[in-house]
Amino acid sequence: MRKKQPILLLLLTLSHFMAFGQVTSFTLDPEKINKQLASKLDSLFQEDQGSRLKLSTLQKEKASEKQIDSLRASMRSKDSTNLIFAQELIDRYGWLGPEEVGFQGAQALFLVIQHANLNIQKKYYPLVLEAKKTEKYYRAMLLF
Repeated sequence: MRKKQPILLLLLTLSHFMAFGQVTSFTLDPEKINKQLASKLDSLFQEDQGSRLKLSTLQKEKASEKQIDSLRASMRSKDSTNLIFAQELIDRYGWLGPEEVGFQGAQALFLVIQHANLNIQKKYYPLVLEAKKTEKYYRAMLLF
């Protein structure tokens, strides 16, 4: 299903290792974080990763194809909803880093784009590169 994405994922992975080596610590000012948006993105992160963990568990337990297909369909639907939200957010404010939405919020945005199709990833890749210059990307990637 994700066969179209290996090059982009490789680039993002390589960027992660570069980021990890360059930024080792920093302090966030909690007063500058948009708490309402961070909370929404934290929930999105938990739901996104929770469903993927559940899928992994079902696969390891050799659950029926019907169960697995049902969860995948649910994930695709939620991914589509999350993508609409993330695109509106990014298109309005640009790439948001941990300074604006906390670590998990920044990760949530990254994951939503990562789970999108290759055309969407290509659309936002320049923003990721630009954020990289301002260390937003590095900070977001520290936890990957």
